[in-house]
Amino acid sequence: MKNNRRAFLFLELLVAVALISAVFVTLFFLQSKLLQIKQEGIMKVRATYYAQEAMEALRYMRATGGWPAISSLATGSTDHYISYASDTWSISTTPPAALDGIFTRTIKFDEVRRQNDQQGIIDPAGSFSDVNTRKVTVTVSWDGGAKSVTLDTYLTDWTANL
Repeated sequence: MKNNRRAFLFLELLVAVALISAVFVTLFFLQSKLLQIKQEGIMKVRATYYAQEAMEALRYMRATGGWPAISSLATGSTDHYISYASDTWSISTTPPAALDGIFTRTIKFDEVRRQNDQQGIIDPAGSFSDVNTRKVTVTVSWDGGAKSVTLDTYLTDWTANL
C-alpha cells in the first residue's frame, strides 16, 4: 500500500514537472517570436525612413535644380541611387555602399501617360505622354532583397504653367 502511494506521488510529481516545463518552453518560444517581430518592425521603420528621405531629397533637388534635375533621368527599368555628400544630394546609376551596412535604396522613374491631355486622368495605356510629370518609386530592401519597403509618388514641374 505504501509503495502504491509513493508511486502515485512520483507520478504526480512527474506530471507537474512536465506541465511546468511545457509552460516554460512555450513562454521561451513566445518571447523569442516577440523579439523577432519587434526586430522586423524596427527594420521596417528604418527602411521607411530611408525611403521617405529619398523622396524628400528628390523634392529638394527639383526645387533647387529645377525640373531638368528630375526629367533628364532615364525612365523605365534603370535603377538610380541617391547619395548625400559635401552638403549636396546627387543621383547616379552606380550603387553606393549599403545604408548602415544593411539597406539598399533603389529609385526608379517612370513616364506618366494620360488619357487625353496634360490635365487628363493618369492611364498607363494613355495616348498623351506628360513630360511635366514623373512617377517615382523608391524601394529600400534588406536581407538580400528578401524584405523591402516601397513608396511611390508623382513629381511634377509645377512651374510649367506659371
